[in-house]
Amino acid sequence: MHPLRTFGPVLGAGVALALLAACSGGSQLAPGSALPGGNGPLSQARAVPAARPGPGWLSAEAAAGTALLYVADQFNQRVAIYSQFGKNPAPIGQITDAIGGPDGLFVDKKGTLYVCNFGTATVTEYPKGQTTHSKTLTGAGSPKYVVVGVDGTVYVSNFNASANGQVLEYANGSTTPTTTIPFQTYPAGLALDKLNRLYVAYNAPTVNDIEVLRFLPGKTTGKNLGIHITGGSAGGATIDSSGNLLIDNQGLPGVEVFPPGATQPSQLITGFNLAYQIALNHRNNHLYISDPFAPSVNEVTYPGAKPINTITNSLSAAFGVATSPDGPY
Repeated sequence: MHPLRTFGPVLGAGVALALLAACSGGSQLAPGSALPGGNGPLSQARAVPAARPGPGWLSAEAAAGTALLYVADQFNQRVAIYSQFGKNPAPIGQITDAIGGPDGLFVDKKGTLYVCNFGTATVTEYPKGQTTHSKTLTGAGSPKYVVVGVDGTVYVSNFNASANGQVLEYANGSTTPTTTIPFQTYPAGLALDKLNRLYVAYNAPTVNDIEVLRFLPGKTTGKNLGIHITGGSAGGATIDSSGNLLIDNQGLPGVEVFPPGATQPSQLITGFNLAYQIALNHRNNHLYISDPFAPSVNEVTYPGAKPINTITNSLSAAFGVATSPDGPY
């Protein structure tokens, strides 16, 4: 077993983020949050209006697509775009077209941005340097996180009001689900490795811990990796260039790092009030952690976990976070 390295104070367990069911009148509830030291999600959450029209814009820097950071600014109904450089930079662009309750984000090898629209049951795609969507994936339920394989398959975790969720697969080019993987609870963070194997972090329904299933390409039955994270709630996930699996444990709150084959973390990255989604930069030496209600995106060195930057400029919420170019699998 690898030695455990802990960076930053470990805050109280029991902090959880949950995406709640839709409210009446066509609005969608925003993900709720437990108070620090609490025992689950808040019973009420802010209502997120349905998608609204609005002007998208890009600076020349954002249009070039060099070292960008995307943030799902849910309460402003947009994806805000920042440079990865500078202290608490101002936005250099935003996407509002077809956005409705933006949640998890992902950028593929071509620089295409994928947005989970929790408020409209869709995932929308935005080619590199564009603010207008090129494709809409429908039937996504309550989409929370998304990743895209090297073969073009899109994987979406459908929260489904926290019960009997699914991982939905969209074959390359399809705009409707082509495969459904059922769960007894809700699947959360998704990640793909260099072999295009899918990792799904989820809260097990019987023992109430975070576990991980790994799926071979094209398979609907996964292998349980033997990871058991107690006292937490699964958030986003990613894999670094060395094959380490990073899981956002919203109950920590922070990030747990699992080397290949390990069932215990080699490192805890903590010191955050809340943690929702994570993203590595292309060089894998910076890690971004979103905090929805601060709202902020915290940037730390990786793997050193030294705080570098906190982005709060112009944000009303910070759910999904993604980098462009993406971090290598």
